[in-house]
Amino acid sequence: MDNDNAGYDATAKGFIARKVFLAHILKHCVREFRKSDAIEDDFLKMLHLLFRARLKAEEKTKRLKDDFNIVLDNNMRKELNIMCNLSEGIAEEAREEGLKEGRKEGRNEGRKEGEDTATVRHLKHIMAKMNFTLDEAMDMLGVPEKTRSQYAGLVQEL
Repeated sequence: MDNDNAGYDATAKGFIARKVFLAHILKHCVREFRKSDAIEDDFLKMLHLLFRARLKAEEKTKRLKDDFNIVLDNNMRKELNIMCNLSEGIAEEAREEGLKEGRKEGRNEGRKEGEDTATVRHLKHIMAKMNFTLDEAMDMLGVPEKTRSQYAGLVQEL
């Protein structure tokens, strides 16, 4: 029986090291992780440990040894490092892309607010200096019909 377990362990470690294993179970694991906060199955606990992006490879190696009695050889340690670096790289790219999109949206919103503020200021100036109604001032500035109600509200607010 011990030979069977040792053979199974060696085979499982080999699959982990070659990443074949990861591709086949990732979909299932994500589904399982979403179902429950408490993971009771040891195998799922191990997979959860392997896929946690917040842990460094050294911590994962230590936890595999301490929690699951799995000692990684040099090849498996290298693969784990690659996997961790890849997930950290993906997370960093996602953060950078999110920041880039957020900045772009912020700039666009800022420009729109600036244009609105300037338009309102010009409308008020024309109304005061030329004694025009709001509609006449909008005509003079060429404010599109579809945005007139928006500017009318802003002129009243400010």
